[in-house]
Amino acid sequence: MTPASVRRPPAWRLYLYVLAPSVVVVTLAGALAITSVTLLGAVRAYVGGESLWSKARNEAVQHLRDYAASHDPIDYALFEQALRVPLGDRRAREGMSSHSLDTAAIQQAFREGGNHPDDIDGMITLFRHFGSRDLFKDSLAAWEEGDRLIAQLQAKGQALRMAVMRGSAPADMRAILQDIREINTALFQSEIRFSANLARASRVTENLLTGSTLLAMAALSLAGYVIMRRGLMRQHRYQQTLSRANRKLELAVLGARMGLFELSADGGIVTLDAHAAALYGLAERAITLPGRELMARVVPQDRSLAEQAVKAALAGEDLFRLTLRVMVPGQLQPRYLETIGSLPDQDADPALRLIGVVRDVTQEQHQQQLSVERDAAEKVAHSQRQFLSRLSHELRTPLNAILGFAQLLSMDRQHALPPTQQKQVEWILDSGQQLLKLVEDVLDLSKVEAGEIGINPSPTELSGVVHASLVLVEAALQRYEVTVVNRIAAQRFHVMVDSCRLQQVLVNLLSNGCKYNRPGGHITLDAVEEADQICLVIADNGVGLAPEDAAELFHPFRRVQAMSAKVEGSGLGLYIVKQLVERMGGSVTVSSELNVGSRFTVRLPKAPSPSMTA
Repeated sequence: MTPASVRRPPAWRLYLYVLAPSVVVVTLAGALAITSVTLLGAVRAYVGGESLWSKARNEAVQHLRDYAASHDPIDYALFEQALRVPLGDRRAREGMSSHSLDTAAIQQAFREGGNHPDDIDGMITLFRHFGSRDLFKDSLAAWEEGDRLIAQLQAKGQALRMAVMRGSAPADMRAILQDIREINTALFQSEIRFSANLARASRVTENLLTGSTLLAMAALSLAGYVIMRRGLMRQHRYQQTLSRANRKLELAVLGARMGLFELSADGGIVTLDAHAAALYGLAERAITLPGRELMARVVPQDRSLAEQAVKAALAGEDLFRLTLRVMVPGQLQPRYLETIGSLPDQDADPALRLIGVVRDVTQEQHQQQLSVERDAAEKVAHSQRQFLSRLSHELRTPLNAILGFAQLLSMDRQHALPPTQQKQVEWILDSGQQLLKLVEDVLDLSKVEAGEIGINPSPTELSGVVHASLVLVEAALQRYEVTVVNRIAAQRFHVMVDSCRLQQVLVNLLSNGCKYNRPGGHITLDAVEEADQICLVIADNGVGLAPEDAAELFHPFRRVQAMSAKVEGSGLGLYIVKQLVERMGGSVTVSSELNVGSRFTVRLPKAPSPSMTA
């Protein structure tokens, strides 16, 4: 047995194992440090922004008080100027909360709020990534409350200005100032909440970043140690890996029932293990023999192919794979053996020779041949269906003309035919109708098997379809002297079917109930409701069927031998019935007893009644 080839790792990979972990640790540690500084700087910027916001609020309230006392427009202008800080911060917050981020507008709003330009990008990043988190949620709520109160303060300032311009009474002025004092108090409380929550978030963030950095450093250091240790131990594990690989190869070869071979460079000597020898029809033991002796067992047509594959492999190709036919003593048919081989690793084994495996693929070849034959048969069947479809279309045109002229002869009252000729014309009509039914059955068969019949289910009242079907078989009922007992209640059963195809099914079953009945017989129609189906039963008291005939009833072109000479038909109707019912999501079965009658059960999917869907 040839040892499996396990390559020694190149030198550059060993350097990579040693140096890469250190580089990764330093890089990730630096990234964590930068992230920590950036986040804490953003928190510091928000603290500074809150101080500017608080100062602007105090100035705005003071300017309003001054304006109420002096009525000087300059004081009111100073009030509006002081509001630019909180209003700018509000626009920045609204912009950062929007799904479409306008960075330039947000930066401009923060600058109007008095924030330093170098801090703005960090503030945006912190808000976008952590603003909705539990850690900063309370601070954000306090900020939103402060913006709402600033809007109220702005409105009260405008009200105060209007009162001054109108010269309102002092009492009205005092009321407005009282509202401003209350808003100012609420703003102060909002600032306290914002500062307290922000301070708490800052402390938690600092602790989390410190802990994360320490944990990351420890994890990265541990990972680096493990990777470096693995790299340094790789040479030691090389021999162990080689041994395990050889053992795995042995087990794989045994499990796959493969044989091993070794071929010298000149093809003169072949070494086979026990299983490979058995595959070539030799004694089941390891053997070394001349190459020409083994080649003599190969079918002559395959010998040149084997020689070319060996030469190509020795010329430097990585792998060769070919299937040879081998004549085994005692077997009439050749055995197919797949051979896979290649040159071994020249570094590990400098000897010029081929090694490989051989396995029996006779069964696979037979399966492949069967698959090809099956595909060919399906193509032939498809061609036959297309031919039948085209032939049926071509036959219907002249057949309809024959039937039409025969009907004209039969109905011509001015030039009535003699009784003998009238009877002959009736024979023509009967035979033509039978032939037309056969053509239509063949056409339906080709459409069903080709999947060309469209099924469009919709909620349908069963009794209406049954009544329409009975009208179509009225002539058959009179001809065979059969009566119908219809027990299906109107407006009760609703099925999810294609009404046209269901009518085709019922006409076929009712026609069979007439043809295979006895004079004076009857057909009974019943329907019962099941869990999710409507069960339609069509029973007759006709000639019935033997069990072996009932089992073949829904196969194409299968007819009951005892009745085929007495009743016209093609043997396609019930097969088409079965296909149509199953295409509509239902099923059809038959139970019959000879000389007693037959019972066809059609199960159809139930549809909601109109009262339920209203």
